[in-house]
Amino acid sequence: MRTLGHDISVLIRNGNATEAFAAYARANIFPVDRSTTGTFAALDGTAHTFVCPDEWTCVMDGDITLNHSMDRKRTGTVYRASRTFFP
Repeated sequence: MRTLGHDISVLIRNGNATEAFAAYARANIFPVDRSTTGTFAALDGTAHTFVCPDEWTCVMDGDITLNHSMDRKRTGTVYRASRTFFP
């Protein structure tokens, strides 16, 4: 991640974040500071489609709701996913 040279966004499921980071980190890290409407690839290369109706919520791949409550002044974002989506 250090070689990316910019902020990232991390998606974790509700529950045990340690498990998510240990087993699925590359599938849940996106090289963007905040998700916006569009298609983005996770660090594992898998592309996902995001529709973001506002600055606090996105829907990934048509059925996974992502919510965040980070301070808008900060860079990078951590989202809570409505369900598990790991490969």
